[in-house]
Amino acid sequence: MKRLLKFLILLLILGVFAGTLFFLYQKSKKKPIVYDTGTPFVMTIVKKTVVTGTVIPRKEIEIKPQIIGIIDEIFVQAGDVVRKGDLIARIRINPNMVTLNNAENRLEQARLALEDARITHQRQKGFYQSSFNDGHLVLQNANPFMIKLNSALFKQQKAELVLEDAKAEVQKQKLLMEKGVISKETLADYELTLKKAVSDFEEAKDNYQLVREETLKIIEQDYQKADLALKKAEAEYSAARNNLQLIREGVTEKNMEDANTLIRSTTDGMVLDVAVKEGNLVIESSTSNVGTTVAVVADMNDMIFEGSIDESEVGKIKEGMPLILTIGAIEDEKFDATIEYIAPKGKKVSGAIQFDIRARLKLKKSQFVRAGYSANADIVLEKKEEVLAVKERWIRFDEGKSFVEIETAPQVFKRMEIEVGLSDGLNIELLAGIDKDQPIKIPK
Repeated sequence: MKRLLKFLILLLILGVFAGTLFFLYQKSKKKPIVYDTGTPFVMTIVKKTVVTGTVIPRKEIEIKPQIIGIIDEIFVQAGDVVRKGDLIARIRINPNMVTLNNAENRLEQARLALEDARITHQRQKGFYQSSFNDGHLVLQNANPFMIKLNSALFKQQKAELVLEDAKAEVQKQKLLMEKGVISKETLADYELTLKKAVSDFEEAKDNYQLVREETLKIIEQDYQKADLALKKAEAEYSAARNNLQLIREGVTEKNMEDANTLIRSTTDGMVLDVAVKEGNLVIESSTSNVGTTVAVVADMNDMIFEGSIDESEVGKIKEGMPLILTIGAIEDEKFDATIEYIAPKGKKVSGAIQFDIRARLKLKKSQFVRAGYSANADIVLEKKEEVLAVKERWIRFDEGKSFVEIETAPQVFKRMEIEVGLSDGLNIELLAGIDKDQPIKIPK
C-alpha cells in the first residue's frame, strides 16, 4: 500500500513537471505579427505655425490730473463707456496757508483800491457832466478850469464891446469931419484907436480859443484817466478774487467747465480701470514724476494681438498675412486678424530668439473681446489643395531620403523610396515613388 502511494505521488510530480515544460514551450513561441495597411489619399495640406500672445486695445490712455489734490468724487467705474470730455473725477485742493494768506491780503488791497477808484471816477464824471450840456461848455461852473476859461471869454467880450464902441465913434467922427467940425488929423486919431481895438479883439478871441481847447483837453484827459483807473482797479479786484478762489478751490467762475480740478477723459472709449478711490492723494505728472493714474480708457473696437514668433519661422511670414485667433476664454469662436507689424530686431527669451509681431483684429459688431485675453494665433505658412498624401508616421527617413514599405503579397512588404513635399506635421504630400492605390505598411 505504501509503495502504491509513493508511486502515485511520483507520477503526480512528473505530470506537473511535464505540464510546466509544455506551458513554457508554448509561451516561448512567437506569434506572427499581422500589419495593417493603408493607401494614399487626397486632401488639402496646410502648413501653419502657432503663436501665443495677448489681445489688447491698440491704445490705452492713462488719465492723469494736472494738479496735486485729494480725490473728492469719482463719476465712473470700470466698464463705463465715455466720450472725450466726460467727467472722470473731481479733485479737492488743499491750499498752502502762506499762499492763501497772501491771496486774501491781495484781495483786500484790491478792494480798497477799487473803492478809491470809484470815488475818484464819480467825482471826475460829475465834473465832466457839469462842464458840458449837450456838448456845450457850461461856463458858469465854478471849477478852476472853467474860471480860467470864463476869464478869457470875459476879456474877449470886453474887447468886442470896445471894438464896437470904436467903430461907432469913428462913424460919428466921420460925420463931424464932413460937416467941418473936426479935422482929418482928429479923425485919424480915432481910426488909430479902432485899429488897436480890432487888434485887441483878435488877440482876446485867439486867447479864448487856446484856453478853451486846453480846458477841453484837460477835462477829457482827467475823466479818461479816472475811467481807466477804475477799469484797472476792477480788473485787479477780479483777478485777486479769482486767484483766491483758485487757491481755495482750484477753480474760478470763468473756467468752471475747464478747471484743473475736474479730471476729464481725453478720448472716446471704455473705462478699463479706475486706479484710485475717493480720498486718495493724487499728483500731476512732471519731468521728475510720472503722476498718478486716475483711470485707464481704451477704444475696445480697435483691438490688436501681440505675440512672439521663433527666429526659425519669422522669415516665412510677412506683413499683410492673415491669421486665425483662438481665444481660450471664448469657446467655439474664431477671430480673423491681419499681421501689420513684425519686429526688425529679436530678443532672447529662455535661450531662444523671439520676434514680436502685432496683428489687427477684425471684430464683428456682435463680437466683444475683453482686454488681456490670452490667445493662440494660427498663421498659414503654406497651403496645397487636393494633393495626394500619406500619413507622416508611415514613412521612414534615412540619410535624407524617404521610404515606405509597400505590400507585394499578403503580409509581405518591400521597401520603396518615395519623394515627399509639404507636411502639416501629421500628413505629408506624396510627389512620386508609388501609385495612389498601392497598399502601404502601417508600422506598429
